[in-house]
Amino acid sequence: MLTDTSSLVSAHSYFDTPLVVSLTSFAEKVHEVYLVVESLAQQTCPPNRIILWLDEKEYSNENLPHSLKRQRERGLEVRYCDSTKSYKKIIPTLNLVPEAYVLTVDDDVLYPHSMIEGLIRACYRHPGHIYGHRGHKITTRGGEVRPYKRWQYCASFSAPSHHLMLTGCEGILYPPQSLHPDVLDQSLFMQLAPNADDLWLKIMAIRQGSLCMKVPYSDPSLALKRYRAIGLAQANIRQGGNDKQLNMLLDHYPEVKQALLADASA
Repeated sequence: MLTDTSSLVSAHSYFDTPLVVSLTSFAEKVHEVYLVVESLAQQTCPPNRIILWLDEKEYSNENLPHSLKRQRERGLEVRYCDSTKSYKKIIPTLNLVPEAYVLTVDDDVLYPHSMIEGLIRACYRHPGHIYGHRGHKITTRGGEVRPYKRWQYCASFSAPSHHLMLTGCEGILYPPQSLHPDVLDQSLFMQLAPNADDLWLKIMAIRQGSLCMKVPYSDPSLALKRYRAIGLAQANIRQGGNDKQLNMLLDHYPEVKQALLADASA
């Protein structure tokens, strides 16, 4: 794999602007992220760009893992930025290429060959939404949004909905202007949801009027499990961190709460 010289990216035009895969990693996972990159390169529809963001205080061109140096020669872009935790997955890319179709992926999942193609096809057939392979249904009761653990996990949706909370582990495709411009407000997202980028992005989608859509069929992915226990899921789901941050977001944006309550049967 490390001796391969083939390009990781494609020059094919899927949309009127580039399709950019954006991801981030950190010290405990960075030595395996090359495997994720290879799974992206082997897609039936390879992306136009793959950008990996690393903390500029942790990494530089000098101490970059050899595997990533080799992949840079094949088209991987490794860039360095301020530490904004998991927000490094998307915010720097939105700033860098605001008109691109941005596909976010995780650094510990090997993606099936059809992952990107499924998102592209959904976008062709039902334009104007945000697309993903996996998501939960946001549920409400008694005029309130229910706790995260009470949402319907891995829910099925036949139509686009504000109630669909796409999960980033299987890839999410954000067309240009699908998120509210405030999505880039670092001081605000670090105040309201410092460890819940997925919730922040969902709020910004609703504020922009963008519905989320689940791809009807998805091939299975493969998780690299060695370091999954140190991820945000531990604190956000098991320790209730998601609910605390979601409540802060809904208090700050009451119009979003009203949008979720407006059609509780969605």
